[in-house]
Amino acid sequence: MIPDFAKVLSDYIHEKNVNVYSMAQFCDLDRSTMYKFINGKRRPSSISLVRKMADFMLLTPAEYQLLSEAYRISLVGPEIYFRRKYIWKFLQNPGKYISAFPVNFTKTGAHSTPPPLAEMTVLDGQSQITNCMFEILAQEAQEEQGKIQIFMDPDFSSIIDYLASLGCRNHSLQIEHIFCMDNTQQLMDNGQNYNLYCLEQILPLYTCGCLYNAYYFYDTIFTRKNTLEIFSVMLITSRYALLFTRDRSQGILFGNRASVQLYRNIFGRFYPSVSSFADKVTDVISQIQRLISFDFGEKDIYIFQPLPCLTYCLPEEFLDRYLYPDLPGREHVLGMLSDFIRRTKDSFSERRPYFLFTEQGVRDFLETGRVPDYPDYVYAPFSIRDRMFLIQEIMKKCLPQQLCMLKKNYFYSNRSISIFSSPHSGYLFLPVYNEADSCEQIYLDITESHLVSSFYDFLLYLKENFCYSPDETGKVLRRILQEFHTRV
Repeated sequence: MIPDFAKVLSDYIHEKNVNVYSMAQFCDLDRSTMYKFINGKRRPSSISLVRKMADFMLLTPAEYQLLSEAYRISLVGPEIYFRRKYIWKFLQNPGKYISAFPVNFTKTGAHSTPPPLAEMTVLDGQSQITNCMFEILAQEAQEEQGKIQIFMDPDFSSIIDYLASLGCRNHSLQIEHIFCMDNTQQLMDNGQNYNLYCLEQILPLYTCGCLYNAYYFYDTIFTRKNTLEIFSVMLITSRYALLFTRDRSQGILFGNRASVQLYRNIFGRFYPSVSSFADKVTDVISQIQRLISFDFGEKDIYIFQPLPCLTYCLPEEFLDRYLYPDLPGREHVLGMLSDFIRRTKDSFSERRPYFLFTEQGVRDFLETGRVPDYPDYVYAPFSIRDRMFLIQEIMKKCLPQQLCMLKKNYFYSNRSISIFSSPHSGYLFLPVYNEADSCEQIYLDITESHLVSSFYDFLLYLKENFCYSPDETGKVLRRILQEFHTRV
């Protein structure tokens, strides 16, 4: 249930037998203003005033948290508040998305049995459906050119996790996934934004290494889930078609070729009515081509990553100096990077992006010479002299207001998710680590408009509320450089 500030405040006043007049005096307010807070006709002017009211009422930390959250919700509305809160948690816990480790699953039945060979088999109960589903998915994942087609909303977490585990083991496995996204801003029962929840759920399929493609269509998801549906999920492999209900209580498995082809054709007819969710780019050449294709003339761009984007101040001679001599296609990569850097610098003065970064990210770069969004296998670490030079250059070339350092290291610095966002486009950058602790860079070009606007709003919110002032940022950067210079 979404807390209402006036109700929470009123409840605490009655529970703790608070004298309203005395609390108003304590907060330097008149009694009528305090009653307007209680009746929901006005709200406090600042969170510090809410803190003062809580101090007078002797609220516990948990009680103050509820009151302060209700106040913050009253400022922007529940949809925006919980959307920002969800993205905050999403960025604070990147480990779920950036590790491509296979996971072992245990079937729910006592014995593993292959799917029945009958042309059509009725399945009864979650255990039977789940075991059958895991079996046919595992069989398809063992095929050299395995292909799985799924019509299923992303809230089937166990199925998503199992597919991601299969994808970790077989990178040639192709998964085509169609699901519904919500066309409203209505919150889920737990306060989550459904479309952001969809992104969180399917990210492991993008990062596990398989050939995953997601497509979406819009509907009013909360109404749709309450409609009378015979089967909510359709799963197709080269040998089987499995249909089952949302609660996995009833299902049908088709094993004859004609039925499988029928459902494959039905799935294929969905494509003209759905949109691509995101474009995944993994290899260096494609990443450079994709970055070149972005509209760098667009204004109001925010880049959130541990380190300010050093590409804007990177001398071209550094490319030849640091690209590994034995890099495959080195001359081609060198030419593309040179073109990209020139185009980026040409648009820099007009574009003036905002860089949201952390102190720890700058310190990590000065210690290691590694840039988080440059693949390690492409270049040698920058020398100590060049590390300091690049930080000094980004400070010289940027206007003071462009460099927005977060006051605290709110988000994990070394392996964090980075965001590029403008009002109309955006991408996520994910460093994915395997069992050998080697890293693969993945650019996920987000095309769904609700997600683009959600990330853009969140970065603007970060900049306005959690960053140092331009003067403070400059002082911190100069102090870091002085400390590093003194030590080395």
